[in-house]
Amino acid sequence: MEMSYIIVPLVDCNENAFNQEVSKLFPLSNIVNVVCHQKQFLIVYRDIDTMINGINRVDEIYEYDNMIERFSRKHPYLDIAVIQVLGEDKNRFYDGFIMKNKKKVKEHSGMHNAYYPIFQYFIPDFDGSDLEIFSKDFIKISDYGRENENHTR
Repeated sequence: MEMSYIIVPLVDCNENAFNQEVSKLFPLSNIVNVVCHQKQFLIVYRDIDTMINGINRVDEIYEYDNMIERFSRKHPYLDIAVIQVLGEDKNRFYDGFIMKNKKKVKEHSGMHNAYYPIFQYFIPDFDGSDLEIFSKDFIKISDYGRENENHTR
């Protein structure tokens, strides 16, 4: 499994501020609002394996990093986390960074809970609880919601 996540902290009463913009920038991604330790985040994620195996728009895969930088440049005041997840269950490798105005201000990678330092940038006392965005159940539920949304349009 290879997944990619973009995590944008949100401000109260502004939960949907970036939904339309990220939908256009990342059309092959899922977009979900998540609450963790009483803070809201916009999560943009995509299953890289599925995209590579069944995509007709290969160019969109390569533009992904450029779109992250474009979004960061357009919102220079935002700290944006980007995390790549490789592997399954207990054998996962996390590679992540925090970007602000197109510049990486923090990087961290490793096995198991290596994403903790990335989230601790936003939530200093983050201990892994209240966050299930890397679980198979989260991905299935969110994908199911997106499928139903697409069918009703």
